[in-house]
Amino acid sequence: MRAFVRARREGTFTEDDDPPVSEVLNPEVVTVNPSTTAGEARKLMRFHRVRHLPIVEHRAVVGLVSDRDLRMAIGRGLADD
Repeated sequence: MRAFVRARREGTFTEDDDPPVSEVLNPEVVTVNPSTTAGEARKLMRFHRVRHLPIVEHRAVVGLVSDRDLRMAIGRGLADD
């Protein structure tokens, strides 16, 4: 972020180089539900090349799981499920 701010101040990164979010993000959000296992979530992350998955229950976001969360759980010896 510091590099981005510095480049903007120096004029080496102009507004023309800064596309709107709608041009770079995929509107198809991959989600999981609270009963999704850690192993299933890891597979989804790899397949869709994402590092975070919103946890949705009854059409409401109730949490967020990251690849780091899953790696820490596995590192602590918790089961994949």
